[in-house]
Amino acid sequence: MKLWTEFFNIYSLCGIDLRNGWNDVKPWQADLESDPEVELHFGIDSTAQIVEFEEPFNIILDDGAHDWMSQL
Repeated sequence: MKLWTEFFNIYSLCGIDLRNGWNDVKPWQADLESDPEVELHFGIDSTAQIVEFEEPFNIILDDGAHDWMSQL
């Protein structure tokens, strides 16, 4: 997500994750958390919760599972 904030001049981003927070602390996380054009949602575990968001999505990027077999 930090990459997209630096790549685009105009953006509105919504980050969604199953986990209840960051895995580990990184310096750039504070930038995302304080950016008014970035929404972060942790603990979202179902498609039903996502479709209840007020704004529609133009593009959805899913990084998928992080295990080796899924990447293959």
